[in-house]
Amino acid sequence: MGYLKRNRSMWLVLIGTLLMATSIFWEYVRMRPDYLRIVSPWTQRGYDLTQGLVIAAIALAVLALAVLLTTNVIGETPVWSLIVAGALTASAVAMVLITDASDITPAWPLTWGLALVAALATLAAVTMVLPGGLSPAARRGAKVGTFAVVFLGLGLIFTMLFSGKETPMWVIVLIGFLLVSTLVMLRRPIELSSYRLLINLQVIGWIMAMASPAAVRKTLQELQAFQPNGAAELKDIQITSGMLIAILGGLIAFAGTVALWAGRRDHLDAEHRSQEQMEAARRSAEELGTAI
Repeated sequence: MGYLKRNRSMWLVLIGTLLMATSIFWEYVRMRPDYLRIVSPWTQRGYDLTQGLVIAAIALAVLALAVLLTTNVIGETPVWSLIVAGALTASAVAMVLITDASDITPAWPLTWGLALVAALATLAAVTMVLPGGLSPAARRGAKVGTFAVVFLGLGLIFTMLFSGKETPMWVIVLIGFLLVSTLVMLRRPIELSSYRLLINLQVIGWIMAMASPAAVRKTLQELQAFQPNGAAELKDIQITSGMLIAILGGLIAFAGTVALWAGRRDHLDAEHRSQEQMEAARRSAEELGTAI
């Protein structure tokens, strides 16, 4: 209890992730209560569906990572950021392989979205290595030029490689996670990289929950198609309590992860200001001693 008092934002993370994880024990999808024809199955709980298991796994991963960060088991060094990014990427790819996700045909928003993330990551890297003596106009030109070249170049490359072609889902997930992780780790301050990865992981879980209603309705209809009585119309199949709990939990957990990041950012800013003040006081003392 003392740990939660010291990290009050963790209450939101705890409540949200537990709602998401336990939502699988509730019904995700069912027939309309007043539906007259007998069909089977009538309902599906979260643990019967791939979407539910993925949502629960992400929620537990968010909770575990948040606890490890706030208890300082995971440090705030680049090495730890790499470890966290690698673990999340490997877990995402493994999840896709285990669930046997179908191949997809990437549309242009996905291919150009990947190019945008890559361009932003490259821009962050270039910003870090640009010489300090450059004029503001030169710095701006270098940034804009780098962003444009990488965005257009990779956009065309990704389009040629993936657009209109069936691609294994794990390939897209791997590329996406690598690009996002690179972008997150290149942003300053470096100490907050793991917290940004935590937010990204929660956003993925929340998006998964919000994007699942159509998929779980279709899944129930497909299961019914194998029964003698056939399947109901899709309009007669509705999402229910479990799906709504997962979406609500995702929102609460997202607020909690952002609060953790903001709290840690404010703490680092306060430490930085304190160090600057101490350094200024030290220089003033040295100047005063020299003058005397």
